Amino acid sequence: MAQALKEIENRRTRYRVTDPGGGWDGVAYVRYFTCAKGDVAAYRASGAELADGAVLPVKWGGVATSYGYDPRLQEVIDEQPEVSAMALLRTVWISINVV
Repeated sequence: MAQALKEIENRRTRYRVTDPGGGWDGVAYVRYFTCAKGDVAAYRASGAELADGAVLPVKWGGVATSYGYDPRLQEVIDEQPEVSAMALLRTVWISINVV
């Protein structure tokens, strides 16, 4: 059983994203998490919070109502050096507004 993801809340960031000529803009939400290195694959494969296209949970700053655009997971990047037993994951969730 994978241990719970622990968010590093003071590293939360967000920024505007756009696709010139693509007809959309949006907001990227960057979140950092730690977990045991062996648990990364389990989180990615389980269909849970870090599955491709997963909606950003409200507890991590996601949209709380059905009136907003739910940010969807785009990337999970392991940024931790190999010598550590813990994984540091940078996640990028993007909510897109069609223009």
